[in-house]
Amino acid sequence: MNVQGLEAQKSRYAGIELYVSEDILQGEDVPFFITWKRPDITLVELRLEGFTDVRRVFNVKAPKEFLKTRRFPTNALIAKGYLGGVLDTPISDKTHQNAVLKVHFTLTDGDIVLEERRVIHSARIKAISVPRTIVVEDGKPEHKIELEVSGAATLVISLRQSKRSRVKIGLPATVFSAMEAVGKAFLEGIELLSEHFPKHRDVLERLNKLMEEPGRLSPRELVEKVHSILEPALSDSSFTEGIAAVLAGAFLAQASIRDSLVVPLKEYFEATAATRVLLASPLECAMVPAGGGVLECELLAQDLRANLCGDPVKIRLEIVAKKLDQVPIKDLLLIRRVLLG
Repeated sequence: MNVQGLEAQKSRYAGIELYVSEDILQGEDVPFFITWKRPDITLVELRLEGFTDVRRVFNVKAPKEFLKTRRFPTNALIAKGYLGGVLDTPISDKTHQNAVLKVHFTLTDGDIVLEERRVIHSARIKAISVPRTIVVEDGKPEHKIELEVSGAATLVISLRQSKRSRVKIGLPATVFSAMEAVGKAFLEGIELLSEHFPKHRDVLERLNKLMEEPGRLSPRELVEKVHSILEPALSDSSFTEGIAAVLAGAFLAQASIRDSLVVPLKEYFEATAATRVLLASPLECAMVPAGGGVLECELLAQDLRANLCGDPVKIRLEIVAKKLDQVPIKDLLLIRRVLLG
């Protein structure tokens, strides 16, 4: 008897249910579980296609012993009627891979097989057209760098600037000033918090040091760094609420933050919703000197698990401008997504 749930999130048959997580990226841990109410099941066997291994299982008395064969007698379970676990996924140069978890149930009078099919996603980026020269006037480029993304995974693109590049990449002065103002207000709030939470003074001192120069990091890098500093103290709910209040107050106190940061980011994320290709620092600009100069950099694409998605895209072109100008990086790029398979 064979029951297949090719599209459904869950497979059910005669008191048995199989669940496998969806929306899978390469290298991701994929949870699954099986439940049943039938007393006539004596053995549960896991068979994989596309998944690389069963990393761990739950509700098994001696998991290491049974993981080798992936065969689990029901009398080896801690509680009746449940087996859960985590599947490993491969990392490859493919944009998508099919994967199947088949579960073979041995009954006292026969067999039942349930299966769930999934797609393991990735993506790849490549340059279709890189102009030799781009003319810029009042921040608007005449031509664009054309990129193509294949595969369904969401991508985040970061820029790695060459030391040889005469055109530098950085945040506009308005954004930089707004971030400095937020950082200053945040520092004032941190000083007040240190009086109320002396046991977290070390964490607050590290935050203080970081926020003294907020402009040296991109917004994304700044958020990640702040989180890593705060992480050891996040279990203290009162302290967490205090930090949240200080941060919210720092943002709300700056009238310029809405126009220079919040609105542009909102518009950017709305515009990129269809392609699901995001810049790690969407407000960065190419700072073009008067008369122009060469922009030399690499574009690195990563999925949401920070897996590299293809080789870095090397960019070298001349940007021509009559006067000192700045061009949003997002306006230099034209990105198309191609879904394969």
